[in-house]
Amino acid sequence: MNPNEPLNLVPDESGPSVPDNKSTSGNGKDSTNVSRFNPHFTDAVIAATGPKANPRLAQIMPGLIRHLHDFARENEITIDEWTAAVEMVWLPTYVSSVGFPV
Repeated sequence: MNPNEPLNLVPDESGPSVPDNKSTSGNGKDSTNVSRFNPHFTDAVIAATGPKANPRLAQIMPGLIRHLHDFARENEITIDEWTAAVEMVWLPTYVSSVGFPV
C-alpha cells in the first residue's frame, strides 16, 4: 500500500461506475466524469449504527460521515493525509485527558 495513493473509500468493482457529472472536458464542454467509488458505501457506513446508539449521536453523525466521505472523495485524500488529520484530532484529546509526557 502506497501512502501517497488516494485513500480508497471502497471502489465498487462489482458493477458499473456511476457518473457524477462534476467535470468538464478540455474543450470547456461538460462531460460525464465516472466515479471510481461505490456510491452506496457512505450509506452502508451510516446504516451500521447499532440499535443501542446514543439517540443524539445517531441523529448528527450521519451528517458528519457524509461530509467527511464527500471531502475525502473530492480531494482524493491520501493515506498519509488521512492519518495526519486523525492524529491532529486525536492528539489534543489524548494530551488533555492524560497530560503531555515530559
